[in-house]
Amino acid sequence: MISRITRRLLTAPALRRGISSDSSRIQSAHQVFAGLTKNRPVYRITDPVEVIREPSVFYQGLLRGISLAKHRIVLSSLYLGSDESELVTALDRALAANQGLCVDILLDCLRGTRSDSRNQSSATLLAPLVHKYGDERVRVAMYHTPALNGISKRLWPQRYNETFGLQHIKAYVFDDELIVSGANLSREYFTNRQDR
Repeated sequence: MISRITRRLLTAPALRRGISSDSSRIQSAHQVFAGLTKNRPVYRITDPVEVIREPSVFYQGLLRGISLAKHRIVLSSLYLGSDESELVTALDRALAANQGLCVDILLDCLRGTRSDSRNQSSATLLAPLVHKYGDERVRVAMYHTPALNGISKRLWPQRYNETFGLQHIKAYVFDDELIVSGANLSREYFTNRQDR
């Protein structure tokens, strides 16, 4: 039996392409998307998916995930806001409380090293964690686009150089919990940006 939501998706014009609206001929969602799974990893979701609708709930979810993680925290974002000392403090507390905890952070190099008016950046906020716990427990990776190199790297000023490419994944993992978002790790995304 195909759910109403699946039937609505499968009969939408963009997905219909040759699929009859006759319910006996409608393929399951698994069959329609099966081709995408041939050479890619597939993760079955057994627990219900929760939709986060408020920026403050997103932020509380990050803090909760950090405080409860025992083995791993993975944060992937465009950048960490230069005012996010509370988030860094939460990471520090979690690392101190759990000797087996490892933290991996992936940020964009151009955005993550761009300094604000106080000369703070994502890199300057995270450096003390790496120094305190070592790069065995805290690994910060800064993706730098290969499209920006040589003379162009020296000629293009900050902000404009980002047009060459950015690391833009926003995924946050706490042991076996995952938050997939469009929100960066920055105050505006924790308080009033609901577009993500």
